[in-house]
Amino acid sequence: MSNIRRIVFLMTSFFNRRYFEILGVQTLIDNGFRVEIWDLTSFLTTDLYRTIKLPDMMEWEGLIRFPSEERVLSAIDKLDSSCMVIPLNLHYGLDTFRIYRSLSRNRIPYAVLASIIPISSTRKEILRDRIRRINLKRLLNYLLVHLPYGFLGIRTADVLLAPGDRYITTGYPINGRSRVLWIHSPD
Repeated sequence: MSNIRRIVFLMTSFFNRRYFEILGVQTLIDNGFRVEIWDLTSFLTTDLYRTIKLPDMMEWEGLIRFPSEERVLSAIDKLDSSCMVIPLNLHYGLDTFRIYRSLSRNRIPYAVLASIIPISSTRKEILRDRIRRINLKRLLNYLLVHLPYGFLGIRTADVLLAPGDRYITTGYPINGRSRVLWIHSPD
């Protein structure tokens, strides 16, 4: 992974000045990386995309908006091993299976960002909340996430970006081979 020259962030929320700064885009550019933000909002979070427009949305030459999953899959097919893909809040599941499968099939290095466990939450409270919100789609997602990744042709993440000593990795394809990189939590 020492030959990484390009970093692609996959986002399902609107890109604005705040994200530009939090992700350290300018610092990455200053250190010789080509940086792109791939906005998947229009097809992964369609309700959000149709109803919310942030006042500080940002246009930037590295921002690419994808109107469909097929276009993203086609773009992933054109990536090579000099690119590191970082899905932000893009949990592995039914809606994103084809994206993770394409990254795996093309052997593209990728990193996932673990979620911070809120200090006030315990595992028991988290479990109780999940049980209350159960439905068919969530049940199918649960089953998909707990199947062996290799069985479905999914490579585990190369890097786990860990924002603190207590974090949640459920919903991300990782295992003991995923390298843990401790990072500062932006929020």
